[in-house]
Formats: sequence, structure tokens, C-alpha cells
Amino acid sequence: MTKSKAAVPRILEKGASGSYANVGANMRYLNRYMYNRVLDFDQEVLYARCPSDVGTSWSSMKPYFEHAGSSYGHNAHRGYHSLVRYQQSAVVDGKTFSIPIRNTEVLDPSMLVMGAEQGAQNYAWGEFFPQTLSFHSPEPRFSVMFVDSHAAFIEVPKPEAPSQKHTSGPGWTWDEVGRTF
Repeated sequence: MTKSKAAVPRILEKGASGSYANVGANMRYLNRYMYNRVLDFDQEVLYARCPSDVGTSWSSMKPYFEHAGSSYGHNAHRGYHSLVRYQQSAVVDGKTFSIPIRNTEVLDPSMLVMGAEQGAQNYAWGEFFPQTLSFHSPEPRFSVMFVDSHAAFIEVPKPEAPSQKHTSGPGWTWDEVGRTF
């Protein structure tokens, strides 16, 4: 039995900005598994779009999906004990890449955030925005998924000042501090 190849519409407009503007659909590692093929750079991946992501002032009133190619972010920050090795990277063909950890290396899979709505990522890592970044609530509450595959709707406090981080809370963490790698 062969899988059908789903049509994938195009989305990324010319002039898109942000840290992922140059990371097209062809380079996002899960896309090839969802579509059973490598996509073109500018193809839309609807699985990565939250229906409530309708635009905020921090993404120029456009959906964050259009700004970055996904409504969600993954927990990969080399400066913390996240899903990549702490303060380690690899250079391949002149490009620097984070080194992922294995899920068997995670200390507490039910606590470590794997991915979340982008606003939660911004708050956790201390990126200050005067407005609330949640797609679903006027409060700073976000949908998140954990390494053990369960999901939750959690509150990630809004930073009161630039660089104020909220990497842990009741039942969740973006940073497994006890891990040595």
C-alpha cells in the first residue's frame, strides 16, 4: 500500500522575517515524515498552524505561522538543558547546528516541555513583550506538549522586564537543571 501525496499549498511570502525566515519547509525535519517526501522551501504545512493563531502586534498583526512557518516552537536552546546538548554544537559545511539529546537521556519526560505555542517559548526564555502572546486566552496560558507525549494548557508568567526568564513552573520545565549535558 502506498501513501498518497497530499497537496501542499505555498505560504511564505517574500520578505518574511524572523529567525526562521530562511528555514523553509524543506528543512523542517518533521515535514518529510508528515508528507512522506521532502517539500519545497515555501510550501505551507497546515499541521503546524494553530487555528487560533490569527495575528498579534508582535508578529506585525499577521499570524505567527506566516512569520515563522509554524504557530509552535520546540524546546531547543543550547544555553539551557533543553532538547539539545547544553552549550554544545556541531559545525557541518560551515553551518552551526545544535546537538539533540536522546529521549532516554531526559530526566523527567513528564515535566520537560518538548514544544509549545510560540508565545510560551518567548516568555520562558525571557523575551519581553508588553502584550500577552497567548492565542487562546487574555491570560498568559499556552498549549504545550511534553516529552512523554502528554499535553497541557499551562500558565507561563509574562516577563515583567527584558531577560526575566520563567523556565519552570508547577508540573513543567524548559530547563532540566540537574542534567549535566
